Formats: sequence, structure tokens, C-alpha cells
Amino acid sequence: MTELEKTMLIRAWNWCDDEDKSTEFMLQYMSDTAQVDYDAVVEFVVSHERTEEDLQL
Repeated sequence: MTELEKTMLIRAWNWCDDEDKSTEFMLQYMSDTAQVDYDAVVEFVVSHERTEEDLQL
């Protein structure tokens, strides 16, 4: 996964949190936005430790 894809995933994740979207919606939105496979998004969410820096993207 490229750094651009990771950044896009984090931004999509932040937007979903801000808008209080469901987890199911969030995963699909992240996949669609970053054009990353759904399973890769799930793995990213499970393994990625969000930081304060992530929340600022």
C-alpha cells in the first residue's frame, strides 16, 4: 500500500468519524475513496494505530 493510499484512508476514516458514520459505511467509503481492496481496508483499520497526527489530516 502506498503512502498516498494510506493518507487517503486516514482522511476518509476521519471524515466518517466526524460525520458519525457506521463502521460498515466507513469501511466501504474508505475502500471506494482510496480505491483499495475492501479486505486491505479492514486489515489497515485493524492494524493501524491512529495518532494525533492522523487526526489532523
